[in-house]
Amino acid sequence: MIGGLLSTQQTKAFAQGLVSVALLSLFLAGIGLVVAALTPRRGFGVAAVIAVLTISYGAVSTVQGIALARDNTDIIAWLGLFSPITLIDGVQTAFLSATSAFPGGHGPGAGAGALYLLVVLGAVAGSYGLLMARYRRAGL
Repeated sequence: MIGGLLSTQQTKAFAQGLVSVALLSLFLAGIGLVVAALTPRRGFGVAAVIAVLTISYGAVSTVQGIALARDNTDIIAWLGLFSPITLIDGVQTAFLSATSAFPGGHGPGAGAGALYLLVVLGAVAGSYGLLMARYRRAGL
């Protein structure tokens, strides 16, 4: 009986991990491709992708830390909507039983998590649309 229960829990955790990795891959690849497609040279594209991901994460984490220090914990989850890394963390926390990396562990609940998921899916679809428009204009 215990072996079957562990197997079920492990299978669920494995499936959640697969969903998490697939969503992370689609989201970050979409952002990276759009940013790189809008830059004139490869070196600039690499630097721009790194800048978009690291600067936004650093800024959001800093503001979340300030909110925690000022005991304004209600806003911490909502601030996560402004960085690709915290968006993925919010989706994983709300729906995939992950531990939140937000300051104080104040990740989004199910309501805010639904908004996180909508933003991520919208960004994936939007990045695909922007890429198609960009390459259609370029004649590729």
